[in-house]
Amino acid sequence: MPSGRLATILDLDMLLGRGLRIYPPWATLDEMRRDIGVAGLSGLAATLGGRWLLRYVARWQVGKLLNGTTDRTYVTSTAFSPTEAGRWLALPSPWARRRWALLLDAAEIERQRRPVFGPRITRGGGIEFVLEQGFPEQAIVSMSPDGTARWEIEVW
Repeated sequence: MPSGRLATILDLDMLLGRGLRIYPPWATLDEMRRDIGVAGLSGLAATLGGRWLLRYVARWQVGKLLNGTTDRTYVTSTAFSPTEAGRWLALPSPWARRRWALLLDAAEIERQRRPVFGPRITRGGGIEFVLEQGFPEQAIVSMSPDGTARWEIEVW
């Protein structure tokens, strides 16, 4: 079994076990207005059990999201290899391997009261959440020992 499939199955079990509805690939944002990040049953961070969200990044995006963004952003709770990320998440520019990822603290996204929709199965079979208003810089998990610097991690 490919590791991406196993990781997705484990995430589905975790999310369904917490009573979360998983939307089908064709569900629109209007259909997913259940905002688990702001007004959800137990909040996004609680739903994820304290796990971080991942925003996979292509080479040309490295360093460009370190101040956060207010643009709609798609994230996942599932760890994929660079080869698997594009396939399972049906990402744009599928030839671009996503060799980096930002780790995002769902609790900080909640504190900033940014709407989160999902989870939804992607057309590639993975699980995604939609951050309608992006994520703040403070949500990026620090990679430095003193907790002050934030950057992408390399995925291989």
